[in-house]
Amino acid sequence: RGGRDSAYASGIVEYRQNTQTSDIVVGVESKRQNGDTEVNFYFIPTLYIETLQQGSLSVNKILQAKNNWNVLRQCKEKSFVYDFFKVTTY
Repeated sequence: RGGRDSAYASGIVEYRQNTQTSDIVVGVESKRQNGDTEVNFYFIPTLYIETLQQGSLSVNKILQAKNNWNVLRQCKEKSFVYDFFKVTTY
């Protein structure tokens, strides 16, 4: 499951994913250097997003999620997500 709500409302400036709308958000980083292409994926479970009190997240704060397919597989397991992202308040 994933993606934006099907009802489009113009004028909305910010949209925050949550467990009601999706299970995970995937950030894609594409780099091109000397003709070679590198693509990285950042897997961010919405369980983790809901614990944040902010509208954005720096890639530098989630380096452990970079190309970590285990996060994708366990994105709905609360104990795994909280331990992996070191969530201390819920």
